[in-house]
Amino acid sequence: EGPDMEKITEFMEENPDLQKVNIWIDSTDFAKIKYHGCSKKSSDHSFKLNRPELRFTTLESGSHHIWKIWGGYSPKLHDGEFLQLKKNYMEKRLVNAVIIGDGHYMKGSKIFKCLKFHTPIKKPGSSCPTNDKSKQTPKKKLSPAQWKYNKEQKHLCVCVESPFSWIKTTFSALSKPWQEDDDQLTNLVHFAAGCFNNTLCDINYEWHE
Repeated sequence: EGPDMEKITEFMEENPDLQKVNIWIDSTDFAKIKYHGCSKKSSDHSFKLNRPELRFTTLESGSHHIWKIWGGYSPKLHDGEFLQLKKNYMEKRLVNAVIIGDGHYMKGSKIFKCLKFHTPIKKPGSSCPTNDKSKQTPKKKLSPAQWKYNKEQKHLCVCVESPFSWIKTTFSALSKPWQEDDDQLTNLVHFAAGCFNNTLCDINYEWHE
């Protein structure tokens, strides 16, 4: 399973709250067909890179195997909304799974009963900012235990980005806008890259300290 998986397993054993994680989830955007005049209000516009993109969501293992790819779809679809759309699929296929993701997947803890989501603990009073000081909620701090959990959660969660990084740097066609007119071509190349990634899981992905 490679040195990365050994480090991940060791890290999980040292952090009881995260020991049962068995699925990593994340999304990424890939440049879409190159064209002019794309409004920021367009369903194709991605605020991540400020250009037309297609978004893909993957489920991965700790050893960087990609188990499932969804996409490409509009980058305007928030990750929490995506979970809602795939609720039936995930409840049937991922019973008792323990999933880890970034803060965009916090909704998972609310909508799923048979799945457990490990996402960062939200800082109290950090949402709904307002310029009206009379309506502002006093900023509260996370407890030391919550702060420690968030640090450990982020450390374990970040490994999901390794396949994305490898695919984008290896397949130059996915790092720049496509010239073709067929959107589906972009999707198929991404799926092929995901399959190729799975055949090369002994790649020495960098483990982010």
